[in-house]
Amino acid sequence: MANVHINSDYTITNVNFCNTPDNAQTWYQVEYQWAGQPQSLFYVTPYNDEKFPAGLAKDDFISNVSSSLSTHYGIMSTANFDDLSSWDTEE
Repeated sequence: MANVHINSDYTITNVNFCNTPDNAQTWYQVEYQWAGQPQSLFYVTPYNDEKFPAGLAKDDFISNVSSSLSTHYGIMSTANFDDLSSWDTEE
């Protein structure tokens, strides 16, 4: 689904349906760009979410993902990566 949706807040530029070979887990990967921001962000739906079944119609997908993208952007735009002391790292 290239150039999926454009509104005043963001543009969804690409959506990929993903699944494991045995279809035990399914999810969508959404690439979007918030208005006025130079880079794209990626949002991944939860595995096997009932709101995002395989073959979901475009209008239904947009309706279901809109609030998730707003929440995701809010988290990403306020995240602080400066404090690395809390990151789990291999020793």
